[in-house]
Amino acid sequence: MNRKTDFTQSLDAEVLIIGAGIAGISAAYHLKKYRPNSTFIILEGRDDIGRTWSLFRYPGIRSDSDMQSFAFGFKPWTQKKTFGSAQMICDYLHETVIENGIDQYIQFGSYVTSAEFSSNEGIWTVKVKQKDQKSLVTYVLASYSWVQVIMTITMDIPLTLRAQKSSKVKLSTHNIGRKI
Repeated sequence: MNRKTDFTQSLDAEVLIIGAGIAGISAAYHLKKYRPNSTFIILEGRDDIGRTWSLFRYPGIRSDSDMQSFAFGFKPWTQKKTFGSAQMICDYLHETVIENGIDQYIQFGSYVTSAEFSSNEGIWTVKVKQKDQKSLVTYVLASYSWVQVIMTITMDIPLTLRAQKSSKVKLSTHNIGRKI
C-alpha cells in the first residue's frame, strides 16, 4: 500500500479499523472471532501499537485502573502488579496482537486525515497520509459494515456482531452526511 502519487482506490476489506490502540485491537479480535469471513485492515498512524502506552514516556506512567478490569476479557492480565506500567501494558498489547494473529492486519504509518460519508453515492471516502509520502491516499468504501464497527467500538461488540451476522448491516440515519 505504499503509493507515491494521489489516487483513489477501492479498499480490499469490508471493515476499516482506525488505530491499533486498545479499542482497535479489541475490534479486530472480535471481528476475527464473531465474523471470521469478514476482511478488515487496521490503519495505524504510528510505527507501533498501543497509542497512549507506547507514545508517552514520562517517569511513572501507569494505568490508573486495576489491570484485571482494564484488560481484555479474552486475555486476562496475569502479572502480579495490579496497576501496570506503560511498558507492561505495551508488552501485554504486543502479546495479544501476536497471539491472535492481528499483527498481519495492521498497516503502520497510515494516518487517517478524514472520513466522509456521501449519502448520495452511498460510500465512505477515507483520506490517509502514509509515512514518508508527500501525497494522500484516498480509499473509497462501498461497504457499510465498517461504519457499524467504527461508530460502536464498545464492550458490547460481540453481541452487536452476533445479532447482525445473518443480515446486512444497515446504515442508520444518524451517520448520514457524517464527517470524521
